[in-house]
Amino acid sequence: MEWYPTCFHRISPKSIQEKIFDNTTFPPEYYMYRWNQLRDHGTSHFGIVDSDRNAVSMTTTVNYPFGGGVLSPSTGIVLNNEMDDFSTPTEISPDKLPPAPTNFIRPNKRPLSVHDPHHCSQG
Repeated sequence: MEWYPTCFHRISPKSIQEKIFDNTTFPPEYYMYRWNQLRDHGTSHFGIVDSDRNAVSMTTTVNYPFGGGVLSPSTGIVLNNEMDDFSTPTEISPDKLPPAPTNFIRPNKRPLSVHDPHHCSQG
């Protein structure tokens, strides 16, 4: 696959660590970005491949900027608003999609999501 070498390039953990500070953030260009997204809703993803080509990845999100708008006073963690992923019969979603009955809130139900687990291998 032609995209493989550009998608999985080697960056040393030390070079990443040197760009992280506890007291400030920087514009995306500062962090060695190659691609950028137009709308950032507080979702992050990382993928790691080791020298034996074992891979692990993780996606985490608070859904929209500042999640549910609630900061836990005991942990300092911004709480997500993933309940917003459910459809509400009387509301149009922020993405202008009509409410989907299969995604209405029900007991023991998970909302439909745009998270897309995937696996890449070569050969």
